[in-house]
Amino acid sequence: MRKKAMSKAKVLIVLLFILLGAFFSSNLLSSSQQIIKAETKSELAPGEVRVTKKVTPVDGMVNQWDVTVDLEAKNHFPPPSQDIFIALDVSGSMLGIVSSTGKTRLEMLKETAKTFVTEVLQDGYDNRVGFLLFGREVNDIVSYKTSSQRDELLAYIDSISVKTGDGTNIQLALRKTAEEMNDPSNARLTGVSGGEVSRSMILLSDGVPTDSALPVDEKWMIPYTNNKVNMDFFGVYNNKIIQYETIDSIDAFDYDKIVPYQGSAGSYRFRMINGFGFVAPPMTSDNITPEVKLQYPELINNEVYRFFNHSNSTIAESKLIKDMAFSKDTSKKLLDEIYTIGIDLSLTSSSEDVVQVAEKTLKEVATNGNNYNADTDEVEGILKEISEKMIYTAQQSSYTEKIVEGFEIEGTLTNTNVSQGSITYNSATNEIFWNAGTLATPIPSNKEHMKASMTYRVSANNNVLKPGIITSDYANIAGKSTVIGRNYMFEYLDFDQQKQGVDTTFGSVKPIIVHLEKKLFDANDNPITTSDERFNVSYEDKALAPGEINYTQSDQFQIKADGNRISIVHPWKNNTDYTVSEQLSSSQKYDVEIKINDQVSAVFNFGTDPDSYAHQQIVVSNTAILLNGYLNIRQAVLSPNEELVVPEKAFYQAKYSNGGEVYLTSKSSIKDSPIEIDQSVFDQYAIHLMDQQVQLALKGRIPEYYEFSGYILTSDKSKISEKHVSSNLVDLTFDEQLTIDYSATSEYWLTMFIKPKFGAGDTAPRAYSWDYAVNLFGE
Repeated sequence: MRKKAMSKAKVLIVLLFILLGAFFSSNLLSSSQQIIKAETKSELAPGEVRVTKKVTPVDGMVNQWDVTVDLEAKNHFPPPSQDIFIALDVSGSMLGIVSSTGKTRLEMLKETAKTFVTEVLQDGYDNRVGFLLFGREVNDIVSYKTSSQRDELLAYIDSISVKTGDGTNIQLALRKTAEEMNDPSNARLTGVSGGEVSRSMILLSDGVPTDSALPVDEKWMIPYTNNKVNMDFFGVYNNKIIQYETIDSIDAFDYDKIVPYQGSAGSYRFRMINGFGFVAPPMTSDNITPEVKLQYPELINNEVYRFFNHSNSTIAESKLIKDMAFSKDTSKKLLDEIYTIGIDLSLTSSSEDVVQVAEKTLKEVATNGNNYNADTDEVEGILKEISEKMIYTAQQSSYTEKIVEGFEIEGTLTNTNVSQGSITYNSATNEIFWNAGTLATPIPSNKEHMKASMTYRVSANNNVLKPGIITSDYANIAGKSTVIGRNYMFEYLDFDQQKQGVDTTFGSVKPIIVHLEKKLFDANDNPITTSDERFNVSYEDKALAPGEINYTQSDQFQIKADGNRISIVHPWKNNTDYTVSEQLSSSQKYDVEIKINDQVSAVFNFGTDPDSYAHQQIVVSNTAILLNGYLNIRQAVLSPNEELVVPEKAFYQAKYSNGGEVYLTSKSSIKDSPIEIDQSVFDQYAIHLMDQQVQLALKGRIPEYYEFSGYILTSDKSKISEKHVSSNLVDLTFDEQLTIDYSATSEYWLTMFIKPKFGAGDTAPRAYSWDYAVNLFGE
């Protein structure tokens, strides 16, 4: 029984290990799948488009960033299947020399065509390209070639030559190309991957149509029948002959009957005259349109000229082709796009009318505005644009961004800031516009992943502190940030030439702010919050090398202790000591203490790690210095009268500039010669000056029967004997109130002179009514 129990235990243990193994395997598999999914998600899917923006602090800088914007698109591989037929004009005019290269027009177009074929018939692509050569007639047709037949088609292009003879029958080229594309033996509805095939025709010509087919119905050659207008009136010739031409709405042509070529280069009209196997249908005056009869009644019995307009017939043909049903599925149209490229049309004729008709013809033939007028050397770029439409996911892309207020572009944006396309910056609106074009440059690791990049540098400035950008509350600002740009828009055309837009949200940055605050205290350390006194404070990079940008050049501030602070945002160098200093004027007597982020220091440094850059709170505190000044004073009585008592004391009223008052007394004597004057005749007072009250206003109290005779105030102790006598008229002043300034000198010597003064008719003093010994003027 025990053995069986052990066997059961072993079975249970084995089962447990199996279950645990399955559990761990499941979890490992699940974890692995999640990782793969995350990696896959980071890759673009075929046809996907995105825009990303990376903001990186500039090395060695604070409040300055390099911004990189990447526009990306993943092409389908292979791209959607395309069947393309190129109709190339090989008439004699293609032998014209292109002055910029010295080559003929045809030689350059052959090189351009080979580039196009190489692009659209890349290995693995499910595209096909055919060729039709035409002049007055269709000279050759090469049916569709695939990627595997690319070299064969390139060799054929090399062999193309100009066909002799004049004439450009664009109508016939359109018809024969359409018939070749619609031939059931050549046409296909779907590609190898099962997707629907897109069909395009590309027509290249350097001339105006000079040939066209006859209309099937003769009515199109008679101006007016059955109350319907069938031809266009275009003027009167020689003041007597009414002229009509065929119109662009003819509904059927006989392609075996080509209107005889008139033989004049660049002519797009041919008069309907009998001959060359052609007989013009007869007409009478009844066939003249009613409007012309009303306008020219005198001409209705005259001869009428009728013309074939080859341009209008070509346009009419293009309308028929655009409506042609596809042989493989009659519910669909044969052609998705017709591209027309007019080459050197300005050289077609010296007649402006002929050139305009050539341009109009090709414009009307094209679908969806796909017509181009170009010089020969511009055709390669046009065919490249067309091939991009057939291959690339994002075409004609553009990116717009508005730089947020508070940030500014460093330097000038030029096309060197983008990997492709062109860039403009509107400083008035702070908008960047990048015309990137088709995303056609692959990244090194994936040839189907296309990317274009733009880089620029921005700096933060004080406008970032405006409301709504970031908070101005220092206590909460440490974690606050803002975006550099807004209103981003990446727009492009997709394969269907539909405009698409990609909007996105980008990361933010944290501008670093330096705050400056002033605190003021009196000599007793009591805070002063209502002072209007201004103090000069500055920041300085004392290690600034010659030629370096001085970012603190404007960091010189006047600040007062009113509870407000000055906040500064601009670029700084990192790992640099910035010194805070205060420049006190001669009248500002304060102790200065500077704290940065609550630490006593006059230097701040942002360090080297952008993640550790921190706001700086600078507080400059000033405490008033208690000044001790000294005043040595005496009174001298001049011209004493023997009947008038000489005062033994002098009395003075002193006022501080803050309004406080004090009363002083001094000795009074008749001493007025240098030998009598020394320190002993003066009384000394210690003057305590607080809160920057550095001035003392002093006025003497003059006793009765005396009058004020002037002051002498000096600061040189060594010269009091020679200076403090009434004969020193140089230093004698007669202002009854004297202002003593202690901002520059801490000790003064003052003599006040008085002399007897009697009333009118008095020869002796009257009796005194008060005693000098007790009269202290209120003290």
